[in-house]
Amino acid sequence: MGSLRKLTAMRRLLILFSLVFAFTVSEGQYAGFVAGSNEPLYGAEMITDGDFPDNTNWTEGAGWVIGGNVATYDDVTDDARLTQVDGDMVSSVATGTNYKLTFDMVCAAGNARLRIINSAGTNVYVATAYYATNSYEILFTTGGWIDTGGFGVGAYDGSSGTFTITNISLKPQL
Repeated sequence: MGSLRKLTAMRRLLILFSLVFAFTVSEGQYAGFVAGSNEPLYGAEMITDGDFPDNTNWTEGAGWVIGGNVATYDDVTDDARLTQVDGDMVSSVATGTNYKLTFDMVCAAGNARLRIINSAGTNVYVATAYYATNSYEILFTTGGWIDTGGFGVGAYDGSSGTFTITNISLKPQL
């Protein structure tokens, strides 16, 4: 009789676990993925003022100007940095973490040449590449060491003219 009671208690526990598991999945968040898909979940926004209402939380290196809800690069200054230091971010960039970066780019002509870096320019999160006028979503993983943290865009005079960037968003994968 004792083993029958244990079995009944075990069945109750399994039924309860199944119900909790089913509820969790139906709510759309389980194991870091959206229920019913392979789409990962992302956390809260990390960038402050990614729509550039002003330059309060950004450092405009030579060649960059913030105004009119965009950051504009002049295509004259090489390795010009637009950065947000760790203390101005909503949350810090962490080592060994997957991120989703999104932004909108408008190029006066041709392509913009840039890379995604930490605020000191000593860590490259996304290698130098060319970007045309478009909206972008870039997935990347940080390395095992980050010097000073923060976030930045490094632009190069190899671009095909001036360009603007806005709506920068950075979110960690859960």
